[in-house]
Amino acid sequence: MKSQENLTCTSPTRVHSNLLLFLLVLAFNGFSQSLPESILFTSGEQGTACYRIPALCTAPDGSLLAVVDQRVPSCADLNWNVNINLALRKSKDNGKTWGNMRIIVDFPDGESASDPSFIVDRIESKIFLFFNYMNHNSQPREYRHMVMYSSDNGETWSLPKDITEEICSREMKGYFRFITSGRGIQTSDGTLLHTLVTLEDGVYIIASKDHGKSWFRLPTAIHPADETQIAESEEGHWILSARVNRVGYRITYISKDNGQSYTTIVDTLHPDPGCNAGFLKIKIQDKTYFFLSHIHHRNERKGLQVCWSSDGCQTWQEGTILFDGSAAYSSITLLPENQLGILYEKNDYSQICFKTLSIDEIIDKTEHPLNIKSPPHH
Repeated sequence: MKSQENLTCTSPTRVHSNLLLFLLVLAFNGFSQSLPESILFTSGEQGTACYRIPALCTAPDGSLLAVVDQRVPSCADLNWNVNINLALRKSKDNGKTWGNMRIIVDFPDGESASDPSFIVDRIESKIFLFFNYMNHNSQPREYRHMVMYSSDNGETWSLPKDITEEICSREMKGYFRFITSGRGIQTSDGTLLHTLVTLEDGVYIIASKDHGKSWFRLPTAIHPADETQIAESEEGHWILSARVNRVGYRITYISKDNGQSYTTIVDTLHPDPGCNAGFLKIKIQDKTYFFLSHIHHRNERKGLQVCWSSDGCQTWQEGTILFDGSAAYSSITLLPENQLGILYEKNDYSQICFKTLSIDEIIDKTEHPLNIKSPPHH
């Protein structure tokens, strides 16, 4: 115990000032730091063998929508699984709390819907939800491509529309093909863009010029590529970040002529084991930044990282390791207060989690003071 003469008294005024300073520091940190991780979907619960394939978007009213595959009998993919539904959870407070799970796509047994992805049309205030479909009863091994929309921030949805004939030629009928899960974009001129993967030709861009009333496929395919995310630069260039299997890294494709031709950037020092990723463009003052949530490992699906580029995806800077254990697909969106929202698979596909990450934690805030223009078209 300290001796009596070492004890000091503090005036009530000083105590009040110190307490106020402490509370202000807590409040400031609460705005700048990330939220704890939230587990949104757990495999094995509610009679479901597996939840997979996260898709995340920010609705026109600022709500967050998280949609995943509900793979009922097993964790198998679409062409081997006779009962996959799409499940949704919604947050109205930037991911702090989430509503109960709702099944928004549920076909009869033998028919499956898989690989959800979003495009948010901020001109029309619509959310488009894409998925791939297979009828194992009458058309086994034949892939169909569907889209539906919501005009009320994900509360209700239209009936699915089959756009297969609009985006696939007759010669592609037997192809192994699917619309990439995660997200597409709306460009600065209002065009809606997404990617269609074929194992035979490579990856095509599909587009709509009339806010989703009709769709068409551009003729040029990129190769090699699997699941591919897309963003638009400030100059109007299309930037594609592609999963490439069995090479140990991602490939970036850039088109300066609206998808007629591409240049290729291969960064062998930027590892990726062959896995889908999240890809997002954000304007920070007078500079454009691209953020990529992906697996930072050359051979295994472990170590989920959010990295960034400030030179049009020519090079990437290592950012923040979000989770260093087993992880896989992820989807990313912009939140208020300089935050990113990330929905991702972890622990050998047993959980799908949501976490916010402060952009201050990814980019050095002393070099790059943040003033985000929100919301961008993405």
